[in-house]
Amino acid sequence: MNKKVVLIYPYFLTPLESHTLFAPLGISYLSAQIKETGIDAVQYDCTFENFTDAVQTITGGNPAIVGIYIMVSMSKNALRLLGELKKWLKTTLFVCGGPLPTLYPDRFAHDFDVVFTGAQDNNFSFFCKEYIFNACTREDFHKKMKLTAYRGIYCLKNSLRIVTGSYRLSGSALNTLPLPDREGTQYKKYQEFWKHKDGSKPAVLMTSYGCPFDCEFCSKPVYGNVLVKRDLKVVMREIENIKNLGFNTLWIADDTFTLDTGRLREFCRLMLQNKVGMKWSCLSRVRPIDFDLVLLMKSAGCSKVYLGLESGSDETLKLMKKGITVREGEQAVRLFNSAGIKTAGFFMAGYPGETVERVEETLSLALELPLDEISISVPYPLAGSKLFERVSGIDYLDDWEFENEIKFLYRSDFDNGYLEKRVGETLAKFNEKRGVKSFQ
Repeated sequence: MNKKVVLIYPYFLTPLESHTLFAPLGISYLSAQIKETGIDAVQYDCTFENFTDAVQTITGGNPAIVGIYIMVSMSKNALRLLGELKKWLKTTLFVCGGPLPTLYPDRFAHDFDVVFTGAQDNNFSFFCKEYIFNACTREDFHKKMKLTAYRGIYCLKNSLRIVTGSYRLSGSALNTLPLPDREGTQYKKYQEFWKHKDGSKPAVLMTSYGCPFDCEFCSKPVYGNVLVKRDLKVVMREIENIKNLGFNTLWIADDTFTLDTGRLREFCRLMLQNKVGMKWSCLSRVRPIDFDLVLLMKSAGCSKVYLGLESGSDETLKLMKKGITVREGEQAVRLFNSAGIKTAGFFMAGYPGETVERVEETLSLALELPLDEISISVPYPLAGSKLFERVSGIDYLDDWEFENEIKFLYRSDFDNGYLEKRVGETLAKFNEKRGVKSFQ
């Protein structure tokens, strides 16, 4: 057996024109941390592979440990891969982590040797080091290792049940981690994908984790309501690494990147001071942003913001517990628009408890606002969200098999045909009006 760890991202590309693809960042961070301990780590991203080749390549390496990332949109692929790999890798230790195992560790513990829950920075890497350096096997690791020393573990072994408390690094500890192992990803394939899509070469970047808000449709199993921020000087080092790999734009994927306006100003100042010269886009709350800050964002390279407007009805926004009003959303769009920053709006239609009239208000708002792109979807009840708890007829392992389609994953009171028709008409009118494609 090779003394290496294979980290798998079990997403297989489907034939959909509007894909937005980025190399998985989570396994890149874990790979860098494992390598720092002296253990060889390999990232296996299935995005550009087929299932048979993936199984052959992974089994051919005969790794000591296989770790599989699992979220709701790829849970079936993950379990299917696990079943095939187990047929060939009889001595390999199989572990998993990610949002879904964090929410339901007991439901994965029978298939995997160890389930890791929550954020695993500088925890999983030391587990791998001890396992390999002590020459552990799948059969004896629970005897040779002090499993209770590792946080966020759920393990069932030979009638033994080991469950340790949650684990999450503080902001200061987060800043000591090595930069993500982007060199170990298929980053050139992603660059080629985007080059053909729109001519850019974007890289995903995270400057903070977590979100303090309580939107009903959102699931936050790893960080919850805790907001952990990285040191911006460390972030700048990562951006320099990104540039050196040939990327030319940034997608800042923080849930709340614009929330801390002081930190946002400092980020913009550093981008200008360091003469980074890269365009970037980000998610943004509709408040609190003032015009001077928006102008600073523009001068520092911000080209587009994505706003979770969600609805054209204040009543529906209250149902969602969104914490904003329609008027605030309108003001935010016009504010960014006036500074020359493009805006994209996310909308939902058919939210549980809303009416057809409120849906029509949402569709009207999407056409009235000076947006550059729109997305209109039905609600997706993510496992772990409050919405998931109150809708019926859905399984936590259900995949989103209908990508970007107007199809409910649960029993809804709304007529699916009506929503498909009206959303399609709205997108067509938007495209005709703006002369651009929606990111539906």
